[in-house]
Amino acid sequence: MKINVTRDILTDESTTGKLYVNDEFWCYTLEDKTRDRKVYGETCIPIGAYKIEMWFWPKYQKFYPHLLDVPNFTYILIHKGTNKRDTMGCILVGMEREKDLISACQQAYDPLKALIERALKVEEVFVEVSEAEDAIDERTSTSSP
Repeated sequence: MKINVTRDILTDESTTGKLYVNDEFWCYTLEDKTRDRKVYGETCIPIGAYKIEMWFWPKYQKFYPHLLDVPNFTYILIHKGTNKRDTMGCILVGMEREKDLISACQQAYDPLKALIERALKVEEVFVEVSEAEDAIDERTSTSSP
């Protein structure tokens, strides 16, 4: 199964995009802002393709979709959350979005997690992160930090 995250709005606060499963729109995404240099917990992951596995997070006693081998990042998950304070480098999902916010996260996350879990029983699952050619760049500065 292939998941695509296409970033399409970049602001000084966050990066939002659209998530597709096998080329069909599924939900919206919210990530930390893009930066030239990584700032821990405040930078979105690099563009690229990443294998997904389920990972148990002891703090919450739950399994989460986990992106493997993200350069210079650890424990990058797909999970619920509404704003940049919830990301810590992870990809948040929701059914609705506004500037720097997403909502209806439970409605997006629960079915996506179940779909990933089912797919992993029979195939590998990958997420490809890219930036849309027509992405809207609302950043006042594109340099770090």
